[in-house]
Amino acid sequence: MTFEKALKIKNEFSEEVSSKLYRVCPNPKTDFKGYNEYLVALRELKNLIDEDAKKYSTNSDFEILEGNKF
Repeated sequence: MTFEKALKIKNEFSEEVSSKLYRVCPNPKTDFKGYNEYLVALRELKNLIDEDAKKYSTNSDFEILEGNKF
């Protein structure tokens, strides 16, 4: 899905569930390399924003990454 659509869905999910953290990320099914690079950067930097997903995407296909808030 496009970045804009993924961001819209992410925002809807965030409003509904307060115990989860959602991020826009490269789609792991269609952009395995970009997704893995994004996860490495997320572990190292921890303060990535949704716009950063564009830097790691190789095909402009995005998905929603779900995690738990600490």
